[in-house]
Amino acid sequence: MRQVDIGRISAVYPERATARVLFDDYGSDGIVSRELSIISKGSMGTKDYWMPEVNEMVLCVFLAGSQKQGFVVGTFFNDIDRVPVSAKQVRHLSFPDGASVEYDTRSKVMSITLPSGGTLDVKGTLSVDKLIVREGGGI
Repeated sequence: MRQVDIGRISAVYPERATARVLFDDYGSDGIVSRELSIISKGSMGTKDYWMPEVNEMVLCVFLAGSQKQGFVVGTFFNDIDRVPVSAKQVRHLSFPDGASVEYDTRSKVMSITLPSGGTLDVKGTLSVDKLIVREGGGI
C-alpha cells in the first residue's frame, strides 16, 4: 500500500470508530487493511461522529514506513456518488432514509426535512420568535 491510497470500505466497527478497507488495485483479490481509525472532527468535549458505509470510497493515509497503522481520512464525491447541492454558501447533511438538514448562509434559511413518520425531538426549551403554520399543518 502507498502512504496515501483510495479504497472501499469492507467492514465498519462503530463501537471503535474503525473500519477495514479493500484496496482492489493490488491484484485479482485485492488487499484488505487491518482496522484503520476513522478521522473525526472532534473526540474530546465536542464530538462529531460518523461512520462510512460498506462499499463507500474512502481516502486513507498510512504512517511512513508502515502498512499497518493508518487512518480513514474521509469520503469524496464521484461520478456515482454525486454532490447533493451545488452552492458554496450551503451546508448540507443528508441521510439514506431521506432526512436532511441544510443551512444557506445567503438566505439565512435552515431546513430540516424528515421522512414520513419521522419525528423531530427537542430536549430542553424551544423558543420561537414567530410561528408560521403552513396550510395542512397543525399544532
